[in-house]
Amino acid sequence: YFILFLMYSVIIFLYYFNDLNGALLTSASFFLTTLIASIFSTYLPEVWYGLGVVIGSFAGWCVSYFRVRHMAKGLDTHIFCTGNIMTVKKGRMPKSKVFDRYSYGKCKQKSEEKESSFDTDEFFEAALARSRRYMEKVRQWE
Repeated sequence: YFILFLMYSVIIFLYYFNDLNGALLTSASFFLTTLIASIFSTYLPEVWYGLGVVIGSFAGWCVSYFRVRHMAKGLDTHIFCTGNIMTVKKGRMPKSKVFDRYSYGKCKQKSEEKESSFDTDEFFEAALARSRRYMEKVRQWE
């Protein structure tokens, strides 16, 4: 089973280097070789029933080894020259203003000036008005 675990670890390296085709090719070669060798080993004595897994593991490891070796030749190019950190989009830039401390202060002063009793109807009406204004802005962005 040592060859099988070596093959698994090299498949993880292939995933790390984003070589999904290599990982698929390795897995497919392991599966097909194991299937064919296992069918063949059923005609052998019982001691040799595990021969299909050994041969399939070795075939998968060989494929994955050559894929990693191929990837190592252009490793610098693969690491430093491909891909983007962020996706590039075209469109209008969103507003950069996230929080306005001055308008927050005005709201806070207004709430302190009011009576200490809490009017739930007024609160919900104000929240509904804010959500409507927000939805209008969202529709404008689209």
